[in-house]
Amino acid sequence: MSLWMKIGAALLLGAMVVAMLPAARHWLEHGPRGSAAEWLNAAFVLGLVVLFVLLLMLAV
Repeated sequence: MSLWMKIGAALLLGAMVVAMLPAARHWLEHGPRGSAAEWLNAAFVLGLVVLFVLLLMLAV
């Protein structure tokens, strides 16, 4: 990819991030709050994913 394509892609990506910031801020302020049980469930699932990836890495 040429230098100008990389610069253009970076500019478009930056513009997209800047355009999405107000919506993301609104979602964070007015979104639903998770309970302790929901956070525990999310941590458990992420832990299982980490263990599965470790298992895959050790199997090679």
